[in-house]
Amino acid sequence: MATEILPAASPAIGFPAAERERAEWTREALERELGAMRERDHQQENAAIAIGRYLRDVSQYNWYRLYGYERFGDYFRYLVQRFGKERSTLYGYKGAVEQLDGHISDADLERIGIEKAKVMARAARFSADHRGPQQGR
Repeated sequence: MATEILPAASPAIGFPAAERERAEWTREALERELGAMRERDHQQENAAIAIGRYLRDVSQYNWYRLYGYERFGDYFRYLVQRFGKERSTLYGYKGAVEQLDGHISDADLERIGIEKAKVMARAARFSADHRGPQQGR
């Protein structure tokens, strides 16, 4: 938990009233925008997790065929082109969800966010790929 840092002395000394007022307005606006950014970041993290789950399901259950595509890759290319997202970004979402499925709860996945989930998924893949012959058997 972070400790709040407070000013050491009265900061208003030596500043004209108009400048103090403008400074206070700026501080409030800055903190409001940072709070809004934190909320948007949280929403984006949750949206990325949901997208990963949806992509996993569409691929796993072959639902792309219901959408008129013969292969998942064709549907995936359509999504990349239509929404302007990088292939690696979307595959990263899908891969993290797939790799952690059954190892971490949905609530924990949403709590940690997609970026940490991707790191955990890479670590899990690395660990699985580098087990010795006697490990994991």
